[in-house]
Amino acid sequence: MASRVDMHRAALVSLVVMASASGVVLGGVVDQENLLYNGGTSARTLPGYTVWQAFTAGKTGTLDQIDMGFFNDMSGDGTLRIYEGRGTQGSLLQQRPVPVIGITQQGPTWNDWTVSVPVTAGLEYTFEFTPNPNTLPDPYGVCIGAYNPYARGVFGLNDPSGSYETEFDMVFRTYVAVPAPAGLLVLGGLVVRRRR
Repeated sequence: MASRVDMHRAALVSLVVMASASGVVLGGVVDQENLLYNGGTSARTLPGYTVWQAFTAGKTGTLDQIDMGFFNDMSGDGTLRIYEGRGTQGSLLQQRPVPVIGITQQGPTWNDWTVSVPVTAGLEYTFEFTPNPNTLPDPYGVCIGAYNPYARGVFGLNDPSGSYETEFDMVFRTYVAVPAPAGLLVLGGLVVRRRR
């Protein structure tokens, strides 16, 4: 009969995965962010109205999460789109429905959304939020930082007359998952450097 140590060893061995060029991706880490929250915009749910934030990727990998800050009480949903370049005229890379929760509190209510978009360090991308007018109030509150605190992008608004950049930035975070360097072992979520 196998000992408990042997059983644990066998289970651990089954969790070991050798990182290879094709393969193992380390979990997403914060890549870009604006955490300065000193203002808010009352965004509209009318047809043609959206809000967007451009950002410059700092890492090459897979954009796997976007966090966006909201204020005031609300519960609903909308559509998240991710584009190449600044603004919403570039190639659409991903579109997905997203839930939205807002709570009246001192700081922003963070909404975190899982995405999967390849990004390249140094290139600009944009995420756009389109509210569902049937579930979100008009207006709804988007947290912003005044005077462009995030230097590698800009907050913008779309309405039926066009698309406009502002002097603000959303309160946001982006996460990028990067390929694990060769020679690492992944042990059930722990990363260990392989001895040679």
